Amino acid sequence: MFLISCNTIYEEKHEFSEQGWNYKDSVVFVANITKNDIPYNVFIDINNKEEYKYSNIYLFISLKSPDNVVITDTVDVMLADYKGKWYGNEKGDDYEGHYLFKRTVLFPTEGNYTFSIKQGMRDDVINGISAVGVSIEKFKE
Repeated sequence: MFLISCNTIYEEKHEFSEQGWNYKDSVVFVANITKNDIPYNVFIDINNKEEYKYSNIYLFISLKSPDNVVITDTVDVMLADYKGKWYGNEKGDDYEGHYLFKRTVLFPTEGNYTFSIKQGMRDDVINGISAVGVSIEKFKE
């Protein structure tokens, strides 16, 4: 059973094959924003395995608005502390992390917003990242 919080308006993940995540491959998510008068928090959801060899992951995240304005960000997501303890919740073979990307976002117009995510690590292909996703929640203090 899959539960979504009543504050969550969008949640989707892309799962990677055993071949890993190539730096050339973008993962794309399209979120339909129906209310542009309330603030949202945007999260990047990452599932990693124990064998992931880094404590962080660099991501190139582009957001395209319904009126085709594109904003691109480079984000360093810390997946583990300095001792190597994973931040994500352990679920089977994965550690599921829910990382704040943008806080109190006011989307300027209603419509489809396209998130495009690429990995920005030094390796052409990274292994040990089993899924990446985007979730959007209504802001709550």
